[in-house]
Amino acid sequence: MALCLMLVFAACSHHNGRSIEDIRNASFDKKQISRGDNNPNRIVYEDDVDALMVSLFYGKTLKEINRVLGWDDSKMTETTNLLIENGMLSEKNGVYTPTVFVLPLKEGLALMEESNSIAKEIADGMIAQLGRFKALHDKMDISKQYSFHDLSFFYLSDIVLDMGQIRDVERLYLKKERPLRNGKQYYFSIMEKDTTRGEEALGIYGNQGLVNNDSIYIGVYGNTRFQKADWDDYKNKEMYCFSKNDFNILFNEFNKQFLPTLIDILEKNRAEFQKLYIDYGYSGKISFEEFFIWYYHLIYTEATNQLIKKGVIKKPESGVLYYQLKH
Repeated sequence: MALCLMLVFAACSHHNGRSIEDIRNASFDKKQISRGDNNPNRIVYEDDVDALMVSLFYGKTLKEINRVLGWDDSKMTETTNLLIENGMLSEKNGVYTPTVFVLPLKEGLALMEESNSIAKEIADGMIAQLGRFKALHDKMDISKQYSFHDLSFFYLSDIVLDMGQIRDVERLYLKKERPLRNGKQYYFSIMEKDTTRGEEALGIYGNQGLVNNDSIYIGVYGNTRFQKADWDDYKNKEMYCFSKNDFNILFNEFNKQFLPTLIDILEKNRAEFQKLYIDYGYSGKISFEEFFIWYYHLIYTEATNQLIKKGVIKKPESGVLYYQLKH
């Protein structure tokens, strides 16, 4: 762990060896946790804004950044003012600091390594409850078509750890509402990805809604969602269809089955999370809640990977799973 922290401190130093040119040439995923129309201002998706934010995270000055981006003063002023107005950037005595979660690749790999032991606790806890999860599957209509193992990726990663659980983690562990940014409530992250791996940043598993109306929800879950041009063309993909009865079991029983164990594990490790929040330089820049909710994504991704290696979870060869929920 000491070696990881030395690497992180070196990377976050203003005098680190990483150039703004290198940052600009890197690839970043921008992700949010929100509901409804609680979306960030589009400014954060404009060209080179990720390079601006990551460079500021590293302690670069606006003057240094502007030499590389080639913006004129009015564009830089307009961009930084909009980011400040929308709660994504702060300024104090001429120093600009991102107030969303920024995670360069080196720091991300180190944090992923930090998550191993906690992820193992979670994975082991889930293995201990496999019989109960399988019994819930047997109550569902979809069990007539597919085995528990066929759906294990969706059940154990998306429902038990991610989509079906994230609000309860916020409610019972963080005990705070999502940050309010210019009238919108959401968490936001900018994470660097390794473009040689063909995955989303750090291989994080995530859920993306494709259709949501009064009767159905169609989504895709995995860590290669955006790698192909037709990723959102769900009509030509294998689709797992859950009935209204299945929906009720998924979100009233399946996710609740592991919740007490999960919260106990998180509470037991709270001091470790707070130490990482400080050691990795996020304290005083973003809230602990903003740090943790994204670190939790690293934790459950690592837990998922451990369960895949043990053969408990069957991961789709494509890296994604398409599903339809009737509600």
